[in-house]
Amino acid sequence: MFKLSNLRLNAKLMIFTLISSVILFTGLSVFQNSQEKSKLISEIESVADMLTRRAPSALVYPMFNFETGQVEFQLNDLLSIDVVERVVLTEGEATSYDLKSEKYASLSKDDQFARKVKVIFNDGVNEPVELGELQLTFSTDHINTEL
Repeated sequence: MFKLSNLRLNAKLMIFTLISSVILFTGLSVFQNSQEKSKLISEIESVADMLTRRAPSALVYPMFNFETGQVEFQLNDLLSIDVVERVVLTEGEATSYDLKSEKYASLSKDDQFARKVKVIFNDGVNEPVELGELQLTFSTDHINTEL
C-alpha cells in the first residue's frame, strides 16, 4: 500500500507544490471569471441605460403624428440589438406593440432584466403630453457562452 511517510522529502515537496498550484490556479480562474462576468453585465447595463435614454426621443414624433410604419421600424430596430430580447410599447392602457426575439421564450428570469421609460411629447410651448411607455427587456444569457 502507498504511504506518504515512505516517500522521500523531495517527492513530498513536489506533491505539495503540485496540489498547491492546482488549488491556486483554480481559485484565480474562478476570480477572473467572476470579474469578467461583472464587467460584461456592467456593459449590458450601460447599453440598457443608453437605450432607455435615447429610444423615446426616436419614437416621439412618429407616435405623435400616428406614423405607425415609422414606429414599427424604430421598435424593430431596437429588437435587432443583440442584448434586447423584447420591446413593448404601451399607449394608455392598451399594449400597442409587443415584439419578442426568437430566443425570448427560452430565457430564464435570471437571465433578463427590463427597463421602462415614458415617451413624452414636449414642444416647449404647451404642456408635455405622455404618449405611452416603452419597456425594453435585456438578456444576459450570452455572457455564459462568452465565458
